[in-house]
Amino acid sequence: SYRQVRALASASSLLTNSILSNNPHTNNPASPDNIGFDYFTVDFQEDLTALHGQALYNQAEYLNDAVKFILEQYYPSHAGPKNFFPLPKSIILIGHSMGGVVARTMLTLDNYKQDSVNTIFTLAAPHTLPPVAFDPTVARIYDSVNRYWEQSFSQDLIGRNPLASVAVISIAGG
Repeated sequence: SYRQVRALASASSLLTNSILSNNPHTNNPASPDNIGFDYFTVDFQEDLTALHGQALYNQAEYLNDAVKFILEQYYPSHAGPKNFFPLPKSIILIGHSMGGVVARTMLTLDNYKQDSVNTIFTLAAPHTLPPVAFDPTVARIYDSVNRYWEQSFSQDLIGRNPLASVAVISIAGG
């Protein structure tokens, strides 16, 4: 949520500035050590994703399109000034509660651009089972997502795991 990301952005900015102030290469803007983070948020206004499977699916599909759009903004079609920083090819997702499930679902959909996500942080995300069982579509999505993630690491896909470049960090989640 936009309400929560300010604290994350502030903390990462302070840490980055601290690291750069102790780095002898900071006078060189082309140094690969000069990095920062851009933060983008999506607020579904507390849409009840846990209660409605189609909402969960729609959010995941929308976020794939948003990730694609965000990454395209770093590669303008017109020739501009030389960019001193490495251009991003992937993003880090942070999802709280059902946002963590939406993030994992994104990678299973047809509109997911391979390697556009490199890390998923989830905070209190109910990964194993839906928190409530009112909509059978939610259960089907959970089954499909969990099966996809499990099969991606199976012996059958050694060397061609579609999730090999994705790290998942789950904090206080199931």
